[in-house]
Amino acid sequence: MSERVTVAPVIRPGRPEEASRLVELCWWVSPEERRQGLARALVVELAQRLRTRGARRITALVEREHGPAMAFWDSLRDIGCARDPRMMRFVL
Repeated sequence: MSERVTVAPVIRPGRPEEASRLVELCWWVSPEERRQGLARALVVELAQRLRTRGARRITALVEREHGPAMAFWDSLRDIGCARDPRMMRFVL
């Protein structure tokens, strides 16, 4: 990737039957490159690649207080992204 988008994969150990849950992907788009569709293009491409490899669900954790991030994920409804009312994250 270029300096426009920084992508950092994180591999987490897990049980063999959870192989599809081993990767966490974090990214950051530089402020001057925002609002140009880079993050959306990244999500669309990633989702397509993961689904062709058998992914049944792709999850994004977003801070409720982070308005721009919430708006971004809400804007992806046209590609099937939706809030999951069943889930709540707890952190100790």
